Amino acid sequence: MSARAANGRSQARVAVVALLALCVVVAMMLTSGAMANLRESLPWLSNAMNWLEFLPIPFDMDHVVFFTGIAGAARLLLPHARWWWFMLAVALLAAGTEMVQFWVPGRTPHLLDARDDLIGGAIGFVLGSMPAWLARFTSQQLAISRALVLGGVVLLPLQQWWPMRVFGFPGLVCDPLFAAAIGVRAFAWMGGRAPLRINGSHGWLLVYLFAMGLACFAAWPAPDSGALMRNHYPIQQPDPWTSVGKWIGIAYLAAIAVVVADFARDAWYTRELALAWIVAAAVTSVMSVIAISAFYTVPTDTWLQPLLSHYGSLPPGNYPRIKSLFANANMLCNFLVVAVALLLVARQSSWLSLGHFRALLALMLVSAIATISPGLGGLVLVLATWRWFVMRARAPRRAMALLVAGCVIALLIFAGMWLNLADPFASESVRVQIWQQAIQTLLDHPLRGVGLAKPVVGVAFTDPSGGEQWLTDAHNVWLNVGGQAGLLGMAALAGLSVWLLWNARREVAVTGGCATSAFGLALAFVAAFLYGGLTGSFEDARHVWVLIGLLAAIGSTCHGNSRHTTAENANAPSGSAHD
Repeated sequence: MSARAANGRSQARVAVVALLALCVVVAMMLTSGAMANLRESLPWLSNAMNWLEFLPIPFDMDHVVFFTGIAGAARLLLPHARWWWFMLAVALLAAGTEMVQFWVPGRTPHLLDARDDLIGGAIGFVLGSMPAWLARFTSQQLAISRALVLGGVVLLPLQQWWPMRVFGFPGLVCDPLFAAAIGVRAFAWMGGRAPLRINGSHGWLLVYLFAMGLACFAAWPAPDSGALMRNHYPIQQPDPWTSVGKWIGIAYLAAIAVVVADFARDAWYTRELALAWIVAAAVTSVMSVIAISAFYTVPTDTWLQPLLSHYGSLPPGNYPRIKSLFANANMLCNFLVVAVALLLVARQSSWLSLGHFRALLALMLVSAIATISPGLGGLVLVLATWRWFVMRARAPRRAMALLVAGCVIALLIFAGMWLNLADPFASESVRVQIWQQAIQTLLDHPLRGVGLAKPVVGVAFTDPSGGEQWLTDAHNVWLNVGGQAGLLGMAALAGLSVWLLWNARREVAVTGGCATSAFGLALAFVAAFLYGGLTGSFEDARHVWVLIGLLAAIGSTCHGNSRHTTAENANAPSGSAHD
């Protein structure tokens, strides 16, 4: 960077800090009437201030929090300013804003308020100084973040145990690891020595977040709950703030993809992620095989029940339907579809021996078939398309025949979703009823949808086992996103999908490992998300966003990245292919 550019950036930062100081002065000079009007027009601000004011702490927390935020932002902008000059400026600002209140109607200066401002300024200084201090340990931070992501991938199957609830939504066992990885990577980025590599996926992710953010406003005000009565079933109307919580969750999922894409630009780490996924799938498949055996030997044992799924729309019988460690059988099948694609890539890239490959493939196939899920069409698509890919040069006709057969079987499995298995020729399936309602919801609310965290449909269903179910999910990625966020949300997700596949397409033409990895990841995305998303809502599945991150990085993984820093290179294991 030239001296002129550096000087310009420094001046811009000083200008922003001056603007922050001006905001403090303006806020402290508001009359009591203006403050009351502001709190009335912004209920969320009033609620936050009320909560702070009633905290059992002997300080005015409004002042502490306000100055913490201002001082923290100023410190981030001016990381090299002397600490005594910085704190002197905070002290002068605190004292000055209290003094001017002698002339502000309805406001009274207090020495204790200046003390609280100083406390907030000191806290903000410490918090704002942390990124610069942590920048000394960038290499260690990146290694920790990478390890946390790997741990999160290994724990992806543990979906039946919810250690926490965030904004009313269940948090999975893997979430603390992914959240910590995002936080540690963010600190490394703020230190200035580990920049993120930006590509087209980041733009589409921002468009998707914007579209989903607009859908939040569809929840204000909450509609009349009487309008949400369908077939005498009341649909619980979520609090409007629940939509904001859902949007934060969506931003968290996008952050997972960003962090994975950043790390997966290194070929050695892509390999580690794929093997971690395979390990998770292997453990899950072993549990599935154990559950299948136990179903016929000790079917009443209590430990077995969490591993078995209800039959859903399938007729009950003397056969097990397995969900293993997952929340439901369809999610398990979707995860295994990706795992099989990664297993094929691993064998083609010689990451696994032939014996290990065969054993793992057999385990995964048995586990996937035991889910009896519509996602099995995606599994057939993966196997048939992969055989076409590896055979197309030496046996093109046979390869094309396998590809056509696989596509036909996948289409037939999808077509089976239109049939009511209890009476195929008398009535349509429950999925078709759900899709019809979801389409109507989209037509009624085409721009912003009905809002996040809101039911898209409401279908009463009596399954063949005699159980009463009330279904509010669209059971389709596109209809679920469209119903909640409208056409803009659907278009943003479609744009991201097209970019990911186009990015992979450019690499498939390259010979060697790049073509293998690119084709395998693109195939996993098509089978698990595009095809699987036609019969299930997987847009919030953590493993899908890990896959999106892997696919987004494929171009950098194949061609390397000249911007790699010394700190990042230091994290590659010796002997690894570090592009």
